Amino acid sequence: QQQQQQQQQGGGFAQQNNQNNNNNQNNNNNNAMMTMMQAIQGGNNNNKESSMACTIREPRPMKVNPTFAAAFPGSGSKLLWKTTEALTGIVTSDDNDSLGRLQAGTAITVKTHFPSPHVSPKFFMMDTKRIQTAILLIRNPLDMLPSYFKFLYRHEFGNGVDADVPIDKWVAWRNEHFLEQLEKWVDHTKWWMDNYSGRIMILPFEDLVDPESGWIVLKNLGIFLSQVDTPEGTVQQNLVPVSELPCLWETMIGQTVPRDSILGEVMEKNKGRTMSKNQRKGALRNANPRYPFTMDQLDEMTNVLKNVKKTYNQVPQLHDAMGQYIKEVQIGRKKIEKLLAQ
Repeated sequence: QQQQQQQQQGGGFAQQNNQNNNNNQNNNNNNAMMTMMQAIQGGNNNNKESSMACTIREPRPMKVNPTFAAAFPGSGSKLLWKTTEALTGIVTSDDNDSLGRLQAGTAITVKTHFPSPHVSPKFFMMDTKRIQTAILLIRNPLDMLPSYFKFLYRHEFGNGVDADVPIDKWVAWRNEHFLEQLEKWVDHTKWWMDNYSGRIMILPFEDLVDPESGWIVLKNLGIFLSQVDTPEGTVQQNLVPVSELPCLWETMIGQTVPRDSILGEVMEKNKGRTMSKNQRKGALRNANPRYPFTMDQLDEMTNVLKNVKKTYNQVPQLHDAMGQYIKEVQIGRKKIEKLLAQ
């Protein structure tokens, strides 16, 4: 039934309520926070060099205060929870909590796609009031929608994560669900921004996988998770040292994330090469894993991103991310238009 729901709906709707004040925070742990930040930020943090000799630990359950890891499907949730476990050495959980880690209080984060339909019914019976922080993982719909579609397709046909998804299947799904899924993506973002009363870290997927600054994102992630640390300082004591973060990033992200840009892939592979019109069209069609959108869809995507940017112009992280997404969509539109016109 859940699988049928995924195939039919492919996403979720969130009801919008009045925006809550996210500034009512408990400041009792300020002294501990200062100590923690000094420890994490100590040393020469401007030095990105690493011995590349870090060891990825097997995560263990530990008594901690959990944090939501919220993301719309297709935004990179699995990558985030695996990286979080490597960063902290502490296990994670999800909204199904099949291993009971959330209830036991031994999971560092709780992955959820709420309020999309991809949420276990168990989630609504759990005591989640004690979760006072959330990571909102966002991703450009230019990449998120194809990634989400591939998840649905592979779930339906039981293909592995590396299996190719036929382009004609993508086009059919895209044409039927584009507007619906784009609206649900916006609703998901707005729900967490407007209704969640705890402290939120906005984490663009693109920043997490950036080769230059990804390790800095991991450092900031560690700082954020430590803001609700236990009195014993469990999170702080188990964080990977800053000097090893470039190595951790390379191992967990740099070596595992495929290039997710059809434009980057096509243009980079054919730099300096003269291609015929048919060759360019073929390269554009066959480049994987980003799948194409129509010009009208890219224009609609731009308008939606502009609206989100305007709505949250007082939230720099979200406002700036939307601005970057708009640029990427526009660059993509121009390059595709140029390729198809030649």
